[in-house]
Amino acid sequence: MPAALLGKPILEKHGKTSEANEVVLALLREKKALLHQEPYSHSYPHCWRSKTPVIFRAMDQWFIQIDHKEEECREVIDYSWQHVWAELHHTVSQQLQTK
Repeated sequence: MPAALLGKPILEKHGKTSEANEVVLALLREKKALLHQEPYSHSYPHCWRSKTPVIFRAMDQWFIQIDHKEEECREVIDYSWQHVWAELHHTVSQQLQTK
């Protein structure tokens, strides 16, 4: 993500374009990639409780390809579930014995 976009507000206020939109437009103009521009008023979803706009943020994500490690992953998951199940069974058994 370009550093110029970090921390910029994305909400339009009082009919004025947001700071983030201005930066995006400037970057597009700089790269001569802006095909068309016109004003558009967005209807944002609002919180039913606070009546404030709800904003969905795109966050950095990462993924790991584990296809080649499928068997090892299954073994770890199976072991983890067996451990959790044994612990739960032990706890429930103890509770039943004390009643």
